[in-house]
Amino acid sequence: MNSALGFLELNNVSDGITCMDFMLKGALINVIRSSLVNPGKFFIIIEGSYGNIENAMQIAVNNFDKSIEDFYMIGKAEEDLLNSLKGIEANEKLESLAIIDTLNVITGVIIADITSKTSDANIVRFNISEAMGGRTNIVISGEYSSVKHAVEQICLPMHLKDKIIACNIIANPHDTLKETLFHNR
Repeated sequence: MNSALGFLELNNVSDGITCMDFMLKGALINVIRSSLVNPGKFFIIIEGSYGNIENAMQIAVNNFDKSIEDFYMIGKAEEDLLNSLKGIEANEKLESLAIIDTLNVITGVIIADITSKTSDANIVRFNISEAMGGRTNIVISGEYSSVKHAVEQICLPMHLKDKIIACNIIANPHDTLKETLFHNR
């Protein structure tokens, strides 16, 4: 079953925690992750049915509109995206890799959603750096043509171009690189 997902970034911790409480009390949702993001922001990732996510997001907007910096909803999340957000890394043969760095969590989520829906590449890691203002790093893997297609799709939306810090493709990563990236955590 594909879950719906909701993402919120608030400009302060107090409203972020209170907003999360309002959403949990007002809608049947699960919190996948929540955290303080320097400098003093708070993000929340929630999972549930589409109707419950929509209800929770409306609760947030109705009560914390002035504190919400950004929000995003995914109606049907692909399994690899959901697993990567939960910190479950894919156990697959790592072929070609794309490593994408973004300025914030929401941009990273949009990129991961585009990847999971428009290519055969798989999301193998989704990292959020709380200490660096929510900068996000996404690692995707697959056959070279799939990874290249995913990167092309990511770069199409004009509103994302200035939020992508770096994007690199490694056609055939060295075994030591794969071992270092995915086994020495």
